[in-house]
Amino acid sequence: PTQALLDAFTIREHKGKIAGLNVTILGDILYSRVARSNIWALTKLGAKVTLCGPSTLVPKTFEQMGCRVTYDVDEAIRDADIINLLRIQHERQRKTMFPG
Repeated sequence: PTQALLDAFTIREHKGKIAGLNVTILGDILYSRVARSNIWALTKLGAKVTLCGPSTLVPKTFEQMGCRVTYDVDEAIRDADIINLLRIQHERQRKTMFPG
């Protein structure tokens, strides 16, 4: 949760607000505690959150947290005010995690 607080603070400091901003989170969403905390905090503060990454790492069930899921990077970043990139952890870099 502290990373989400820092991210929210940084966004507000640079953009002057959070409500109404389009925030895109790209990468390994499924295994990221940071992503979950950011989704929760940013949606509570009024941001529109879009998630993008391989379908194996960004399940549609994340839409239940109030965000949009897409697998098209161009679409995900098109109207983004903020882009948050999450690394794909080394142990997830098996072929089974990346649809072909």
